[in-house]
Amino acid sequence: MALDQGSLSEYSGTVEPWWIDAKFGMFIHWGPYSVAGVEASWPIMTPEREEARGRSPITQEEYEALPQQFNPTRFDAPAIVELARSGGQRYMVFTAKHHDGFCMFDSAFTRYSIMNTPYGKDIAAQLSSAAAVAEMPFGFYYSQPDLHHPYYRDTSKLAKENWAGEADRAEWFGYLAYLRAQLTELLTRYGKVTEIWFDGLRSQERFDPFMINPWLKSTWPGLMINDRNGGNGSMSSLPSPDLRLLPRAAWGDFATPEQEIPDERIPDRPWETCMTINDTWAYNPLDTNYKSAATLIKTLVEVVHKGGNLLLNIGPRPDGTIQPEFVERLGQVGAWLRRNGEGIYATRPSGVPRQPWGFSTAKPAARTIYLHVTDWDGDSVTVAGLSAAIGEVAVLGAPGLAVPVQAADGRATFTVPTAARDPYVTVLRIRLG
Repeated sequence: MALDQGSLSEYSGTVEPWWIDAKFGMFIHWGPYSVAGVEASWPIMTPEREEARGRSPITQEEYEALPQQFNPTRFDAPAIVELARSGGQRYMVFTAKHHDGFCMFDSAFTRYSIMNTPYGKDIAAQLSSAAAVAEMPFGFYYSQPDLHHPYYRDTSKLAKENWAGEADRAEWFGYLAYLRAQLTELLTRYGKVTEIWFDGLRSQERFDPFMINPWLKSTWPGLMINDRNGGNGSMSSLPSPDLRLLPRAAWGDFATPEQEIPDERIPDRPWETCMTINDTWAYNPLDTNYKSAATLIKTLVEVVHKGGNLLLNIGPRPDGTIQPEFVERLGQVGAWLRRNGEGIYATRPSGVPRQPWGFSTAKPAARTIYLHVTDWDGDSVTVAGLSAAIGEVAVLGAPGLAVPVQAADGRATFTVPTAARDPYVTVLRIRLG
């Protein structure tokens, strides 16, 4: 294992350096659907699929009536921001509008919003303000589809019949104006917004990304946009050679795999995988398939090893509180990061494939490699191909521990006693000469 400066080079593109260094963020899926304990939007888009997955059935009429019952009187924005901070998460993305069209912000362009519920207060404003106080970078998820808007689809039909939208109607141009107006609201009324996390579903070119994305980037410098408004950011994937002449700003800044980690190949652009703590994005009291803290920590380590960020989701309950299982797991992840975050934050891929014992990251400027040991076989970890001279070796979270090193035939073996190992993932810091 050599400290390969080429594989550790800074990413190109328009993603902000702080985001590349942050590694771990909080996603928040929340809306009136939490009252029924169902997933956001999909129960009325593909009801048969939701029922086949064992999720609670709900009619469109029942779903659309949920805002009348939505009154999260125990919502505490600073507490949620503090949950993210204490969990080691370094940025937040909040669902301003999901596919159903319900706005969790005060929009002048629709009455289908949080302002017309028993609660009647702007959730997005409270969260963005609390994040600003805590100096927590804050962005908005914004779904381009809108099942509620009559210009997006013929709303005299059930959403399951035309949820993909009807761009061939004359009203579509009015819908694009609505989309731009709401984006302007989000980017002018809620302080500094670090990113817009689009979720365009099918045929994203319908949403005019060749105009929308450059307009966003030029009007709000430093704003980041994901790859779900018009393509995956790879110029070779564009549908025609002429479109390849478009500026890079017409495409997303980072890729967004969902509920999975890419294969061992490190992508040639920044990426962020979004995942849930259980199996659903929104609050679902019936879904108790919670990932353990150990699984979440190992997931974070693997994602960072491969050069990505992890955006881990919570779904608040209808009263605004966070279920204790989420709080507990984020607390455990945060405690691990307080011991071992040096090997996560501001690191880059080491260029070394996964080893039998685990993963690795690096800080090339400091000529430092971090070994993330997830699986022990005895007391030692052996690394092949470590060509640079080995200097100081330490176990994060175990200050002052001497780590014996045996180097021979291009292999280095590091011995760590059981008592010094982390209960989740042990991180060794190796400074190279």
